[in-house]
Amino acid sequence: MTAPDLDALDALLASADALPWEVQKDGWTIRVEQKDTEQARGWRVAMTHNSGPNRVEREVANAELIVAAVNALPALIARLRAAEADAERYRWLRGKMTHESCGPNVGWTISELIPGDDPDAAIDAALDRGEP
Repeated sequence: MTAPDLDALDALLASADALPWEVQKDGWTIRVEQKDTEQARGWRVAMTHNSGPNRVEREVANAELIVAAVNALPALIARLRAAEADAERYRWLRGKMTHESCGPNVGWTISELIPGDDPDAAIDAALDRGEP
């Protein structure tokens, strides 16, 4: 699985109709449209032709999945970016660790002062300065 292009997803969200979206079912037509707006145009995402109730239920489920995924996308992008920043901090911090022993104790240590009040901000500043 390849990593998603978060900038491309942000651009798609910015160029699409405003969120949140919702599913509307009208007879055999299932639409996705902007929620609670007077300009809700509605896009037909599925339509059945007397295929039976199981087909309609599946198409409604597909439309609901699309709507849920699109509505969740901004929060998911933000959480992924935060997790990627945390992972970069962890890799930097792990690179500063040394394996040492002191008497019967063996383990990992960091013997360096990283200036700052907030640990994330301190590590980010060190990363910005290009510190190894």
